[in-house]
Amino acid sequence: MGRTLRIVRRPICYAISCAALLVLIFIGCDRTFTAGDTNLLPNGSLSAGAGDVPESWALTAHTPPDAFKWSHQSGNPPQLEIAAIKGSHRRSYWTQRVNLVAGWYLLRAEVKTDSPDSAAVLKVNDVKAVGRAVQSAVAWMPLSFYFKVGSPSESVEIGCGVRAEVSGKAFFRDIRLIKISGEPPFLAQQVDLTRVEPITATESAMLAEAMFAKAPAEVSLMREATSIPVIAVMLFVIAGLTYLDWRFGLSLPNAEASDDLRTPSSAEENARKSIIRKIPREIWKSLGIALSLCLILLMTWLVSRIEYLPGTGFMVVEPRAVRGDEPHYLIIINSLIFDHDVQLQNDYDRVDRGGLDAGVEARGIHLDRQTIVGNRRTGHRSSGYVVGGLWNRDSSPEFAPSPDVYEVPAHPIGFPVLIALIVAPFHPRLEDTEADVGLVLALIAWLGTVATYFLARQIDMGRGPAMLAALVLAAASPWLAYSRSYFPEATIGLAMVLAMWALMADLPIPASLGAAVAAVLKPGFAIIGACFFVEEIRERRWRQATKIALTLGVPAVALFAFNFWMHGRFVTARLAWSFDLHELYDTMLDPKHGLFVFAPWAIVAFAEAIRSLFSLSSQARFLRSIALPMTLYLLLLSSTGFGPGHCFGPRYWIAFMPWMAVGAVYAMRNRGCFVRAVFALLVVIGVTIAVPSALRYPQLFDKPMPAVWRGFN
Repeated sequence: MGRTLRIVRRPICYAISCAALLVLIFIGCDRTFTAGDTNLLPNGSLSAGAGDVPESWALTAHTPPDAFKWSHQSGNPPQLEIAAIKGSHRRSYWTQRVNLVAGWYLLRAEVKTDSPDSAAVLKVNDVKAVGRAVQSAVAWMPLSFYFKVGSPSESVEIGCGVRAEVSGKAFFRDIRLIKISGEPPFLAQQVDLTRVEPITATESAMLAEAMFAKAPAEVSLMREATSIPVIAVMLFVIAGLTYLDWRFGLSLPNAEASDDLRTPSSAEENARKSIIRKIPREIWKSLGIALSLCLILLMTWLVSRIEYLPGTGFMVVEPRAVRGDEPHYLIIINSLIFDHDVQLQNDYDRVDRGGLDAGVEARGIHLDRQTIVGNRRTGHRSSGYVVGGLWNRDSSPEFAPSPDVYEVPAHPIGFPVLIALIVAPFHPRLEDTEADVGLVLALIAWLGTVATYFLARQIDMGRGPAMLAALVLAAASPWLAYSRSYFPEATIGLAMVLAMWALMADLPIPASLGAAVAAVLKPGFAIIGACFFVEEIRERRWRQATKIALTLGVPAVALFAFNFWMHGRFVTARLAWSFDLHELYDTMLDPKHGLFVFAPWAIVAFAEAIRSLFSLSSQARFLRSIALPMTLYLLLLSSTGFGPGHCFGPRYWIAFMPWMAVGAVYAMRNRGCFVRAVFALLVVIGVTIAVPSALRYPQLFDKPMPAVWRGFN
């Protein structure tokens, strides 16, 4: 028993330490930090004043006076009111200027809005920086943030305002300014006014976007994570993963327990005793793996709910579609769930009028219509044209809105159909779909990490190296940032890692089905199944090759049939095929989207895969199996003239990240100390990129890699 405890002590201590760290994070998110009660804001209670203006408070200059109101009826708490008036609501505030000494302060108030589409704003600014906190709440709720003053006597302006797309009102009461001792709680929203540079227009725009997704004040990550249903589910997941890992270890060809089971009958009793002695040790090891994978799940969930804004600090948000193609995928999902079709003309019209079909950030914005327009009467179709960076539908009279004209997605609909099938059984409301889809996509990304671990185990890697591969994927690659993304890349990656797992287990039919799912989600990944077929032929595994060919043929025919049904003809991509060294450089080393820039350790996986491409050794089978798809995909990206588009990092390579993580760790098994040290350094660099970028994902579209670290001061 003592030996068993010594064996499992390290993983259990590791798990307990990580759990304690997460508890501290939850406590920080809960914002239960206490401070003194001395209100430094004159007339913060709003009880004194004359006429229509409370004492010590003023109105922003050059704004309509009818937008402001001070209510102080007898028997009701006094309150400030401000209404959004077109063209002025972003610069109209109730204001007050105070002189403060150096240190940290808490600004808080009770706020409410007249509708969920409006947001109350608390603002503090001096000559160098601006900080804001925003919140939508139709009932009175607390709103607060922390800010730091550096000068011995600094004049700052406190403001109360409103944000709304068209019209809306915000109300404020019991406004308090309190000096605190020490630092603000971890993850609390905070602004450092001692910054030398002023807040940039980009930071202000990002704050304006993030406030639409800001979680209500009553939302507590601690309460969510420790609720009874979540704890019950987590215990079930831990038990399931423990059993799965234990049984999987027994099924491996070189497993010790399996060797014991094959012991000659003359030593049957000794073998049985040996197995019994080893079972507790193996179960404890599997429990440590299960706890580690669940900690990765908590990390994945946290980065989908926490956002860091330079100049403002950490903010608890709801999952949301950001920009690029993300709102367009969300439109298709909502159309499938609520309209039960893929005709998007009404969906885009509702977004223009302020609907939530494309998410909270796109509400009321004229999106580019990424659709194909058709006329039922003439049978003609048009993909539109681009003007000023926006994709517009064809303006010819034939495609003018009419009962004969319809719009269908220009994007493949396999990914929206899959997500809609998962979300629809829960009968969500339109206002809940965006967050529900975000949760599903975070779970898919985590399942990709779990599948990566078991793929590594399948190719004869021990528990430690396999978990290292999972951690490299989850914490040292852009996979972490894409766990909060509404792009299909992580979903494709899950299909691909499951397909490779099945291929390594000599299950050609499941491997083909996984490759077919990847191709349905994005047709360019059809090369995966084709490469599986070629690899089986090269290894002279004729039966497996035949099964792969037959299995892939059925989805291919179905895909072509659906394509013909939707468009009335077979639609093929028209690409200019010409290899370009500049495009090869872009996909690998471009500062905005280069694979080796955002995941420097991936160069190890690429180098080892290419080196094993012409090897027929059984030890190199996995690396050889990933080498051909990655090589052909690299040639594809370097020959089509397409880039990853408006997105974060190497989007086109995200689906290959699980393969690369396993391949890189697998390649290190027989390397020397120096090579392993270099690989470890590259992984550490990957962590320093992956974690901040996940916390700032909405802000980093088309930004070079060094922008990941900007603002963490």
